[in-house]
Amino acid sequence: MTLPEIIIAIIGLGCAGLVKGATGIGYSTTALPIVALAVGLDHAIPLVILPSITSNLSVMISAGDFRPMLIRFRALYLALLPGLLTGLYLLSSVPVNHAGRVLGVVILMYATYALTRPALNLGHRAERVLNVPVGYLNGLINGLTGSQLLPIVPYSLSLGLSPAAIVQFTNIAFTISSLIMIAGLYRIGFLNGTVFLLSAAGVVPGLFGVSVGTRLRKKIQPETFRKGVLLVLCVMAMLLITN
Repeated sequence: MTLPEIIIAIIGLGCAGLVKGATGIGYSTTALPIVALAVGLDHAIPLVILPSITSNLSVMISAGDFRPMLIRFRALYLALLPGLLTGLYLLSSVPVNHAGRVLGVVILMYATYALTRPALNLGHRAERVLNVPVGYLNGLINGLTGSQLLPIVPYSLSLGLSPAAIVQFTNIAFTISSLIMIAGLYRIGFLNGTVFLLSAAGVVPGLFGVSVGTRLRKKIQPETFRKGVLLVLCVMAMLLITN
């Protein structure tokens, strides 16, 4: 990576933290397209991973209900592993620009969902049936693109969970996936000592961005800002798809 690419990546990580602090939109969802457009998805995924883990752990600690969520959705969490392995295999096998196009489609789908917010309601019987396929599919998409939001975020919102339970449920999945991704990215050659150090350095601008975004939230209309960010994500998603 060249110095300009590293600078753009750091700016992207800081912007992602700002968006997360101001609106709550996922850190990696905002950071990945910015960094991927600058340095490629093969560099973006490992660069984003440590700042993402840091933000997820901070949320998990404050959310509570860790043990109940871990027990209730243990089948989903276990299904993440084979999905991640499949996604990582595809990431190492297909051209990186193809994986980037898939990331663009995933971000576009998530942004469309977040803007329209369709009403979904699943019962306990559907939950028991869907936990494994949702976990596997989430792992597959995460392994291939680095994105962790689909389908677990719409799925969590359809189960009638409390806001705190949704946060804990999804962040447990994000953290498990990220830890597995570190080992997987190293195994396929996308993560080495230099990239790991750069990712660790990205924790600082990420946390700084979260701090600024949290203060900014008190001075702006979060919903308006959130919609603006989602529209920008749509544009970046189209650039990834057409690049």
